[in-house]
Amino acid sequence: MAEREDLEFTYSLIDRVFRLSLGELADFSGAKYDGDFSLSLEEAQRRKHAFVAEQIGIGPGRRVLDLGCGWGPLLDYVRSRRGTGVGVTLSSAQAAACRRHGLDVHLLDARQVTRESFGAFDGVASLGAFEHFCSP
Repeated sequence: MAEREDLEFTYSLIDRVFRLSLGELADFSGAKYDGDFSLSLEEAQRRKHAFVAEQIGIGPGRRVLDLGCGWGPLLDYVRSRRGTGVGVTLSSAQAAACRRHGLDVHLLDARQVTRESFGAFDGVASLGAFEHFCSP
């Protein structure tokens, strides 16, 4: 399993570079072009969020957990659909960036999320956060 220190170094050190390159709510995971490469990266990433939303039922009044939420683009999408998003990340810089945008993000190892500490969720997502769930 990747350790918090590893992810803190990787994501916090390069936080500003990513946000300057990819936008304040940087989406660092893949995109969904479906063969239409005329789409911009942002449009294809929004398409990915719409696909995930459909698959796990993100909508008004729904509560979604985003494991390894990064800079919060999926959480922002959940909010745009009038749902409630909660994110966890191992990067203090990512958590701070999310909080600046009013997103509910916790600096926490995903393995520590329990029903007792966070309550129930209607859906759980993790987009490209494999480093949070691996072993050396």
